[in-house]
Amino acid sequence: MQKKNKLSFKKRYLLLLLPLCLLSYCVYGEVTKEARQKKYLEHPPNVRQIWPSSTNPDGMVLNIPATYIDGSTFIFEPILKEEEEKKKEQRFKEGKEEICDVYTCQELFEMLLPNYEPINLKNRHIFKQSTKNDEDEYYRRSLRLNVVSWNEIPKKVQNPNFSIPESILNQKINSLFHVKKIFLNNEVMSFIETKNIDKLDLVEVVRVSSKVPGGIYNSVVEKEIEKKYSEDTIEDPQHHKIFFHKKNGKIVAMITCSSQTSLITSEKLVLFNKPLEYRCEHNFDIPELSLNISAYYNAEYLSEWVSIEKNITQLFKVFQENK
Repeated sequence: MQKKNKLSFKKRYLLLLLPLCLLSYCVYGEVTKEARQKKYLEHPPNVRQIWPSSTNPDGMVLNIPATYIDGSTFIFEPILKEEEEKKKEQRFKEGKEEICDVYTCQELFEMLLPNYEPINLKNRHIFKQSTKNDEDEYYRRSLRLNVVSWNEIPKKVQNPNFSIPESILNQKINSLFHVKKIFLNNEVMSFIETKNIDKLDLVEVVRVSSKVPGGIYNSVVEKEIEKKYSEDTIEDPQHHKIFFHKKNGKIVAMITCSSQTSLITSEKLVLFNKPLEYRCEHNFDIPELSLNISAYYNAEYLSEWVSIEKNITQLFKVFQENK
């Protein structure tokens, strides 16, 4: 009988000790996790990638600190063609490192303006957006980049009239001004009306002429759910502004800004008296690095678009590994 009581005491002791051990383990786990995160943010590892380059047949090596790369970044699954397979096999035989193709050479980057800061110990609460103030700060200061390596590089570089921003501008004009006919090249550019915005050193696209081949759809700010429109009418829930910048007769930058003007909640349409805060998509090239950049930021920084291009270009040149 005494032995049974002694065993029961051990069991009770172990049961009391178990929660304490679990609590200690959890605290230890959180402390070590915090220590790892602090070490990661203080000394971020580099993500090393070899991207296609117009100036180097062996590719351009970028060493990118991991804290710049967006946590939700994606890499396209490679869709390898027979020719690209042969290139990879040849590089393998020559003992060279693999260059990623156009499908995998795409990254998303994230930082905060005005100092182009990646996530760090001082600002990580803004990136986490744990409070309303953090959300507002992130929405106002966040700068997100979509970076794509050029495809068919030699042909594009040799053609002095080639411009990735101009080809993207052509697509934007087709869609945002609701042109009925799809212009695969830049023919629509001859039908646009523009005005100079001297204080920004930009040209704004005001409208597309109704004389454009095929005509233009009628547009409404927002369709009411129960109201029907003809097939000639298209919904445009945002106020768009389109700008571009020319240098030596070539479009080298394209910026589109838009704002939400309505919201549907519980089957009810709410129209705003004025557009909400504008956000802009800014597209430009870094020709010497064979990169095309799409930068997304608050319209508050639109006046600094030249500085944004300069700083992003310099940033990627810092990432470049010189062999």
